[in-house]
Amino acid sequence: MPSPSTASASASDLETWFGRMEEAEQAEGWLAWCRDRGIFIASANEFVDALANELRCLAGTILEIGSGVGELAAELGRRNVSVIATDPAAVAPNVIRMSAREALKLYKPATVLSSFLPVDAGVEADVLRCASVQRYLYLGPIIMGRVGPEALWNVTGWSAKRLLEVEDVLISRLDILPDFSRRTHLRGAGAVLLQRVQ
Repeated sequence: MPSPSTASASASDLETWFGRMEEAEQAEGWLAWCRDRGIFIASANEFVDALANELRCLAGTILEIGSGVGELAAELGRRNVSVIATDPAAVAPNVIRMSAREALKLYKPATVLSSFLPVDAGVEADVLRCASVQRYLYLGPIIMGRVGPEALWNVTGWSAKRLLEVEDVLISRLDILPDFSRRTHLRGAGAVLLQRVQ
């Protein structure tokens, strides 16, 4: 299952990423540049900090499904947010090889994090059906004006809210710069937090 690779955050920030995006848009294109490097979400320090701040407010075990190379979990760990990283095709030492269903059953997480899961895999439904899960922080494509697939928005017993503080500093492979400069940045992905209604 593909998952979001993030590029190194050491000394990078949002402005540096916008610079890369501008350069790529004037050459092979941002999407192609990201594909060549396995990047789904740019790991700008501001983005990882905003995500860490959201996750710090949530109690219990945090499970990331579809972790890929585990870079997002590692970056969060550097910010004292402990995340169990899993992926069915794990290739990194900090990522446990297992499917989403296996991970949900084994770890019984209170919070699940995912980013850029394949939208047709049905993983979101598995997460929302898992009895232990109280919160689901989803990062992914904007589809028909909403973040993620329909499964996130048309489920009973859950509330959903966009995480604008995270989105404000999120750059994804789906973003575009219509005039090749950051002033016309159009976001192609977002962040949503689903919470079980008590």
